[in-house]
Amino acid sequence: MEDNPHSAYTLLYNIDSLRIESDDVPTSLRARYYLLMAVERIKKNTRVYAKKQMTWFQRDPYIKWIDIDSLTIDQQIAKVVDIIQNKIDTMS
Repeated sequence: MEDNPHSAYTLLYNIDSLRIESDDVPTSLRARYYLLMAVERIKKNTRVYAKKQMTWFQRDPYIKWIDIDSLTIDQQIAKVVDIIQNKIDTMS
């Protein structure tokens, strides 16, 4: 949920928590509220899933992480080639 007390999501959440009768709140407003709730739930679930993926990948000893932010494209390619070459050398 957004922290902004003036956001549409917060406003609709407050309306729903007041137990206002359905007839008092326009259908389109209530539908927007449920859509915003669904979007927030999807965002949360996506973050949780991404965190689980990162945990799984970090535990896999066969995955080699490369910090590409500090390397040029040529350095990135050289790093990948070096990792592959080292793997080939250890296999023979």
